[in-house]
Amino acid sequence: MSRESESVTKNKEAAASSRFRQTNRAQDAAATEDQTGRNACITSPLHLSFSAFPPFSLSIFQLFSFSYTDMSESSGFNIIAVDGGAATGKSSTSRAIAERLNLMHVDTGAHYRTLTYALLDAGADSDTPEAIPALLKSLALDTTIRGRSALLSINGHVPADADIRSPEVNANVSKFAAVESVREFLFHYQRNQAQVARDHAEFTGLIMEGRDIGSIIFPNAEFRFFLFADEATRAARRTKDGQTDSIAERDKRDSQRKTAPLVCPEGATRVDTGPLPLEGVVNHICRIITA
Repeated sequence: MSRESESVTKNKEAAASSRFRQTNRAQDAAATEDQTGRNACITSPLHLSFSAFPPFSLSIFQLFSFSYTDMSESSGFNIIAVDGGAATGKSSTSRAIAERLNLMHVDTGAHYRTLTYALLDAGADSDTPEAIPALLKSLALDTTIRGRSALLSINGHVPADADIRSPEVNANVSKFAAVESVREFLFHYQRNQAQVARDHAEFTGLIMEGRDIGSIIFPNAEFRFFLFADEATRAARRTKDGQTDSIAERDKRDSQRKTAPLVCPEGATRVDTGPLPLEGVVNHICRIITA
């Protein structure tokens, strides 16, 4: 069945959102075969509110792939999905690719951090998930464009980066991200970002990074990449960024959660970011995209 929601895009420093169409259905077998062939798995060195959508079980995520209006091949608008665990280089790589290829960049990890910050501020507890849907109803989501980045604003506010990366948020983000109602809440918003990018003529496409982009949000994206690196390299990167949360613990939570776990999507291109400098990773991925 289709769902529509409509909003108004203001300007680059204002809230931007737009109409989108959501369709849930079983993945078309022919499309699956074509996507797998196109992205063979290889290893290389808005104003939206929770109450606006009918409830549905996220177990659907495990049974279906979600189709969406094709906005890639026919129009030259590409959707690029980048997944991977913590400190695998998703953000730095995605931002650099967005700059090089003139794409709108969306960091869904920041979405979960921003929502975690808002929920904690509202007194939410991840250990009592049954109370979270009522709190979500009070949160209005919008998109604010700054440069090439699309940022999540909640009730008209984009929190500071330091706030969404505080020790308290670090300790709770993966817990809230595992709550079914939280992922359902952000799913619609994240899918809508393709239309937000399309509505901004300055962008030629969308690059979205996270942990379930190629598997759940955009399973039929024209390009899907899965970044990985050895744990020592990732830990060193995390320390350099001033983050103290455990890589191993975060990976365990993300990969073992029941709803939309961290996985390498079937057919995605695996990229080892450990032995390569950032520029090498970016050059490698851009060559695949522009080939």
